[in-house]
Amino acid sequence: MMMWRRLILLGTLAMSIGMAQAQANISATYGTAITLDIQNDLPQLITFEGKAGDIVYVSQFSDTIDIPLTLYSPDGTLLAPSYDFQQQMILPTTLTTDGTYTLSAQRPDYDDTTGSTQILINTSTLPDIANAPASGTFAQPGEMRWFAHDAKKGDLYRLDSTCDNCSFFEITPSQEVIGGTYTQRNPSLLLDQWKEDGRVLIGSLTTTASDYSFALTPITPLTLTQNTPLEGRIANNGAEIFAFSSAKGKAWRLDSTLSNQGDRIMGLFMFEGRANADSLVSYDTGSGPDGNPQITPFIAPADATYYVLLQWRGYREELVDSPYTLTLRPESLRQLTPDGVAYEDQITGTDGTERYLYRGTAGETLTLTLDKTGGEGQMALRIVGPERDAVVFEGRAVTRLVVDLTLPSDGLYQVAVSNIADDTTSVLDYTVALQAQAAP
Repeated sequence: MMMWRRLILLGTLAMSIGMAQAQANISATYGTAITLDIQNDLPQLITFEGKAGDIVYVSQFSDTIDIPLTLYSPDGTLLAPSYDFQQQMILPTTLTTDGTYTLSAQRPDYDDTTGSTQILINTSTLPDIANAPASGTFAQPGEMRWFAHDAKKGDLYRLDSTCDNCSFFEITPSQEVIGGTYTQRNPSLLLDQWKEDGRVLIGSLTTTASDYSFALTPITPLTLTQNTPLEGRIANNGAEIFAFSSAKGKAWRLDSTLSNQGDRIMGLFMFEGRANADSLVSYDTGSGPDGNPQITPFIAPADATYYVLLQWRGYREELVDSPYTLTLRPESLRQLTPDGVAYEDQITGTDGTERYLYRGTAGETLTLTLDKTGGEGQMALRIVGPERDAVVFEGRAVTRLVVDLTLPSDGLYQVAVSNIADDTTSVLDYTVALQAQAAP
């Protein structure tokens, strides 16, 4: 208790010293912007009248500077520091008593930047936008809107917004920041999963006066069963979410069909044991037949539940929706042997691609030979490394390819042979052989 009192006294003393050295105080009211001219590292103090129970936040807007802010209670104790979310701001803070509160804006002594910044102190009721989407108008740059939601661990959700240029982000109970703190047009988060129980803050900062809307939508995914196509319709700029469970190491393929009158996107997510930013494990925008999204092979990295996002963005606003089909199938993958033995195979245009696997070692040298032996199909080759990056991409309408490659890392490599002929009835006959030499 004595240590706590000592900290309060030190905080009060520090503020008193700061006030003595500060430039003249400025009086502010909720919702009215104050412009500060920053030319040195002396603190500038803004005072305002607050009441116990007010939920107050502070935003900042400047094209040239970004000044740390500190909020003090009427007795001079530190109430809240600022956080840098594109610009320094103070998160929603509940005032504890009636009185005059002080906001200090002070440039660090190591920073010699000068210029003006706009400070806005305002209140929020922190509405839950999962119950009712919020809409209104940002009247000026630098305004913010804050919301709250009681999250339940494991639940899926999406965030949608409309605005000219705003951010849209979350602050979890453990103070992790999720989403884009930078401003953009109509930011959204199509799929995510709450990682913990508790109250989540959701914020938005604007750099442009505009109308806005914000919504949080809980998601219940549709269950995928292998070899059973799911059919439905996806609204323009909408998405549908699906789920399936897999054992570690099992190989799958996901095939879809969507209208070709819009962008067609498929994403595959795994949330268990991963940070939100790393949850997207595979992504495709049209590698399947007729330009439809297709993910294959997907080799499950863990025993887990996986989520598939299927999205359609029509090229014209009058396009209301698109029909879709999505099918989950086990994938049979053949292993290439390193002894130079050739495999014979055939691909029709509708099949598109055949894939082979090779587990390699960093520094190992491979010679891959691909020969067209018949048919009207056109041949292309792609080799994808363990990190899902393309290490080789060659060929179009060739009859023979010989590729020498030194493997950059240990892991599983995918060799994809494609029939890229425009005629979907065309046939490509070929042989593929791999010769490997161990690393020196």
